[in-house]
Amino acid sequence: LRALPAAKLLDDMWSDLEFLEFPFVPVSRDRNFFRQYDGFTALRQGQFNKNVNIMIGINHDEGNFWNIYNLPEYFDKPEQPQLTQEDFLKCVQTVFHSQPEVVRDAASFVYLDRKCQHGLGKSKYYAEQVSA
Repeated sequence: LRALPAAKLLDDMWSDLEFLEFPFVPVSRDRNFFRQYDGFTALRQGQFNKNVNIMIGINHDEGNFWNIYNLPEYFDKPEQPQLTQEDFLKCVQTVFHSQPEVVRDAASFVYLDRKCQHGLGKSKYYAEQVSA
């Protein structure tokens, strides 16, 4: 690895990834952890909060970015998509295709409209669940 050019390593870190698989990417701008704005400088200088047991993060609506590439038939549109419950279930199968059936079933269960307020017709609700 040391003999390879850095550009090749950077290019290849994405090559074998599937939908919802990501390479390790360090967070560099977090004022709660790093005392300086740039995390790389803070790490080099040892200026960061060392009393952290666990770090967890979430990005609201991050699915919107990935959906246009991985579910273009539903999300690569100028207007907000509306999906049926059947469309939603197809999206779950597509997104989690490499996961065991129990994972796909769990994802469907968690995000499905269990109160049946949106019926079987097209709804923004199902599109929002895919983007969550």
